[in-house]
Amino acid sequence: MALPSPIFIVGLGYTGRRLALSLAGSGLPVMGTARTPGGAPELTGAGVAVITGCLEEAERLAARVPPGARIVYTAPPVGPPGPTDAGARAFFATVREAAHTHLVYLSSTGVYAESGGGAVDESAPVRTGDLRAARRLDAEQAVLETASALGATGIVFRCAGIYGPGRTLARRLREGRLKLWGGGHNYVCRIHVDDLVRFLRAALEAAPACSGIYNLADDRATPLRTHALDLARRLGLPPPPEAPLSDAPSPTLTGSKRVVNTRAKRTFGLDLLYPSYDAAYDALGVD
Repeated sequence: MALPSPIFIVGLGYTGRRLALSLAGSGLPVMGTARTPGGAPELTGAGVAVITGCLEEAERLAARVPPGARIVYTAPPVGPPGPTDAGARAFFATVREAAHTHLVYLSSTGVYAESGGGAVDESAPVRTGDLRAARRLDAEQAVLETASALGATGIVFRCAGIYGPGRTLARRLREGRLKLWGGGHNYVCRIHVDDLVRFLRAALEAAPACSGIYNLADDRATPLRTHALDLARRLGLPPPPEAPLSDAPSPTLTGSKRVVNTRAKRTFGLDLLYPSYDAAYDALGVD
């Protein structure tokens, strides 16, 4: 019986760490990169091999990827300001010489143009003239081009805002940092990290015919106002203040879109454990 091919995770941050622990808990060989050794003891104790380094030295990290490994890239763009992700480009140019079977990239629904609260599927227009979106799109292209050259499975997940233990709106509300810009009527999409990990694991088993771009978000987009007022009620706190839309420090705080996840659920045969934020809060609590 053949041993399972190793899994190499670029970026053992919030999502990468949860994925690594899930895979290692299933007895799979897992390696990953981290900028600092701070969280390494828990990972190494679970059997994850941690390589410390940053993507400014992407070629060195890529050289540590075992031949035939399945790769998950969760790291955000790095490199000088501009329309390309220098770290992703350098990393995938290096691994292009090896027989890797799966390349999975965690992108963002932030690449899509503003829809004014309309539905957004994978065919929706992307942002033009936005360097952050351009860098994500460049990394997506690097992954899909490399996978095609290798005859491998190449999957890009455009992911909504990730939440889960230690990463919810509760802290911002408690600290008075949550504001309802323009009243908070903009639609916001999120996905629970446990659901995200399930899709990442499914992608690592997917056939090359599944290659492509997929949205990942919960089933029901919710106006920020609805979410925030419900959270305040659950915590017994006053609702967050409203603020003028024009004062918002970033357009990402006021964007409104309803991300459609149908293609991912159909292709990978998965339904969400937490199809909405309130389903997760009911099951797990707000923190």
